[in-house]
Parts: sequence; structure tokens; C-alpha cells
Amino acid sequence: MMKLLPILVALSAYLSFSLPVSPKQKNPKTVSVANVPKDPATTSEILQALRLIRICLSSGMTIAGTLEFVQIRMSEPVFSEIGQVLYKSRLGRPLVTALAELAEENPRWLPITDAMIVGLTSGGSIQEQLTDFEVMLRTTHEMEKLKRIKSVAVKSVLPLGICFLPAFILLAVIPLVAGLIGNVIN
Repeated sequence: MMKLLPILVALSAYLSFSLPVSPKQKNPKTVSVANVPKDPATTSEILQALRLIRICLSSGMTIAGTLEFVQIRMSEPVFSEIGQVLYKSRLGRPLVTALAELAEENPRWLPITDAMIVGLTSGGSIQEQLTDFEVMLRTTHEMEKLKRIKSVAVKSVLPLGICFLPAFILLAVIPLVAGLIGNVIN
């Protein structure tokens, strides 16, 4: 019994002192079914969530544990969308069904939820699928940014034309026309 005493003291000390918790984890927000976000998550927000999901799953967390971890660390609207899935799951709906409903509400989640559903039903690893989708999503997001940047050049021509065209007409075209009319009359 005396040999077990140090182990019991160490175990009780370990159990009595909790690990440090971030302020977000102390009071996690609750999500109700009525608290649906007005705007669905954007591609960049889903990309951030996907990175966290991939990291959590690669560390060995379950899909439900991963969703709880990611939900706490994400801002709106991803927080609410993942919160809806967790809320429905806590109410007794299968996680597979809740994930499918998320994909119906916001189609940007479809590849991620499909991979998670496959992982839940088969028990297999979905790391490669999530990594491939992350690369594809990142590439798509960068292409969208490039399109927006290129469209700025086209859109900036209109104000430039509106500002400089009247000045060009007043300083170049009207004196030229007046000079030609003066030469024709004389």
C-alpha cells in the first residue's frame, strides 16, 4: 500500500488541476435551430475551417470531436453552421444526416461533408480526400481573387473616361473645330 501512495498523490494532483483553457472554451456559445446565419460561409472561411478539420482528424480526433473543436475556434457564419450540425446531433439526429443537411443549406460544404459521411459510415481515413479538396479549394479561391483583381482594371476605365473625356473635348477638339471653321469662313 505504501508503494501506491506516491502514485495516488500524483494522480489526485493531476486530476485536481485542470489544463489551461482558452477564454473561448470556458463559455462556449450555444446554437439553437432558430439561430441560422443569414449569409452562408464564404470560400475563404470554409478553407480556414477545412485546415482545422484536417489537422484535428490527422491527430486522431473523432469527427464529432473535430466539429466541436473547430466550431469553438471559428467565427460567424462557420460557427453557426457547424453549431447547427452539432445541435441536431445532440438532439438525436444521426451525424450523417446533420452533415447532409449542412451540405444542402450551403453547397460549398458538400465535398467536406461527403468525405466526413464516408469516414463515418466506413470508418476509413479521409485525410487524402480532405487534402485534395483543400488544394482544389485554395486554387479556386486564388483564381477568384485573380478574376476580381483583373476586373478592377476594366471597371476603373469608366470613371477615368468620364473625368478626362470632357476635358479632352474642351481643350483639344473644340479649338481644332473652331480653327477649321475659321479657315473655311475666311
